Amino acid sequence: MQRLRAETIEDPPLDVAKVVITVEPCEVLLEAPRFAARFTQTVTLQDHDEQSLAEVEIVVVIDYTLDDGPTPSQEAIAAYVESNSYFTAHPYLRETLQNATLKLGVEPVVLGILSRDQPRPTEVSLVRRPTPQVAAP
Repeated sequence: MQRLRAETIEDPPLDVAKVVITVEPCEVLLEAPRFAARFTQTVTLQDHDEQSLAEVEIVVVIDYTLDDGPTPSQEAIAAYVESNSYFTAHPYLRETLQNATLKLGVEPVVLGILSRDQPRPTEVSLVRRPTPQVAAP
């Protein structure tokens, strides 16, 4: 985890109608004998009028150490990162987002699981808390 920023714009409880996820292009740093991939993901919780209620920004860096031998090309590193690195970063992004939204006092946001044919989550869940039932007198 390189950075975590989480804030509510409104005081909880929030009436969240929409969850917007923005994933910036992955940044790659190659410094033999290692390389790193940095993922920045911003999640914005919006109301029915698409006004921001809360925002969570997460930056995760995945470090790799290269074996002895020739240094791979930038193209080879880029292809590896595109095919594999988000799968490595996803559990950290998922857990941090769920934890941060819960600690903000809003309903937790849970990123969906990944599959090889969908390299980014296609589902996002907002875990709704049950509304307390008031017994009739």
